[in-house]
Amino acid sequence: MSDKSVRKATKIDKSKINNQDYFTSFVLQAQQCGETDENFTQKIKLSCMELLAQQCENYTGGQSSSVREETAQSIMQSMFFTLDLYAKSIDDTEQLLCNIKELPIRVMYAKGRQITEKKLRLAKMLYTQACKNAIITDNLCYNDTLLKGGIYGFFKNYNADYDAKNIPGAIDYPLAHAVSDCYGVEYIISYLDILYMENQFCSFFDSYKTERLLNGYGQNASELVINIYEALFTQCIGCILANKNPLELELTQEDVLLLAEKLKSISKDDRISSVLLAYKALTKGMGIKNKKMLAYTQKTAKRVLQRLFYNLKTNTLDKLFIVPQDTQFELGFEEQESDFDELYELDELDL
Repeated sequence: MSDKSVRKATKIDKSKINNQDYFTSFVLQAQQCGETDENFTQKIKLSCMELLAQQCENYTGGQSSSVREETAQSIMQSMFFTLDLYAKSIDDTEQLLCNIKELPIRVMYAKGRQITEKKLRLAKMLYTQACKNAIITDNLCYNDTLLKGGIYGFFKNYNADYDAKNIPGAIDYPLAHAVSDCYGVEYIISYLDILYMENQFCSFFDSYKTERLLNGYGQNASELVINIYEALFTQCIGCILANKNPLELELTQEDVLLLAEKLKSISKDDRISSVLLAYKALTKGMGIKNKKMLAYTQKTAKRVLQRLFYNLKTNTLDKLFIVPQDTQFELGFEEQESDFDELYELDELDL
């Protein structure tokens, strides 16, 4: 008979566990459910404090376990972040409770560090992929974040031992739908996974036409802090609603005026149906079948619909559907350098 078959089901409700403080929350939930008692919780706290003291001593190179308060806070957050990674890696609450009861804190922490290293290797792979399918654009925020030190700075400066919860690097380019409830290496994985997906969508469009669209947002388009994927997606919906080819991204002032009149003349339900049909036509025409991509684009379509209602109400549909403007953009991608080529020189990790 296996160990799992003789373990009784726990009363722990995973929905009540705080994902941002998973390990501690799990231990407290176990006590509240009667799976453990106050003495056990105090034992875990003491073990964590002992591990923290050891980490502080390691931080000083063995010279002292005394560090500045803010440094100790950072090391403690890093320690619990690593324990969280370990705890979240075990989906079975019975197994996790058993491990917490039986394994020393230092062993669980060591296993968490191994998970951190695996996640870092995954993040570096995603970074390489995102760089390889990067949008060809003059947008400084995008290029600085992906190709010129922003995300590269994360890998160069990330300290998994003493500051694992932090997100170093200038990651200023906004995603269409921001990553939330994630920190450290988990954040960068989520960010890069979404950025790669957005890049994939943008790869359907001619770079010059993309830059003309961005130029339509106003002067100094290269300095805009704007999500390029969302701008393209929104323009595609407008083009389809105006019976124009979405891949051309081309709308005139007359197109936008006529579209505003058309949308104002129909009911709210018909507007919703129109946008939904446009969305379905777009994803079908682009051959998008990936479930994650479909879920992401559907989320974007809902936002476009919300903005459409607002812009119609305020007579500013031209702020949603843009009239592209000529640009001096030149294709010089082959001459651009990116930091991802240097990434493996940091530690020569074999992915």
